[in-house]
Amino acid sequence: MPLGETVLVLTGQGAPVYGILHRSRAMTGQSDFFRLQFRGYAQAEGHEWQPFTGDDAHFHATQNCAWVRVDHPSRSVTFGPRGGITASEAFHGTGLATYLFGLTISWVKGIYPDYTVNPGLITLSSTVTEEERLQRNAFYASRGFNLSGRMQTNAAPCFFRIRSTSS
Repeated sequence: MPLGETVLVLTGQGAPVYGILHRSRAMTGQSDFFRLQFRGYAQAEGHEWQPFTGDDAHFHATQNCAWVRVDHPSRSVTFGPRGGITASEAFHGTGLATYLFGLTISWVKGIYPDYTVNPGLITLSSTVTEEERLQRNAFYASRGFNLSGRMQTNAAPCFFRIRSTSS
């Protein structure tokens, strides 16, 4: 069930990026599902606007999106996508992934505040600086989560377990 679309303005490398944020929800007797998807529309290059083309101009199920599944029998929620919320290269550094995750958290806390959060995995880039790592951890902590796991030293993505500090 579509809930609507919104024009979203992000700032990437100091230049505005315009995109469309699509919200949808599905409900059954057992589960409730809420999803956000983002696609680029146009970005400023100098004094001109350039429309997005290719993959970044389309909605996807694995990048530039976030969702939460609510399981009513177990009174628990699971965030996704499975590998974590990732922004495509065009939207890296704009805060899109953080924004999408924050909206899914707000949605589920507003409707099901007493449900527990199922542990899940998030993918972290191995090129994260110490400052980015601290910002990421502070973001999750401010929303009631903590990260546990070990960061790998090779170029492969790292996996951390995320769980609610309230459960």
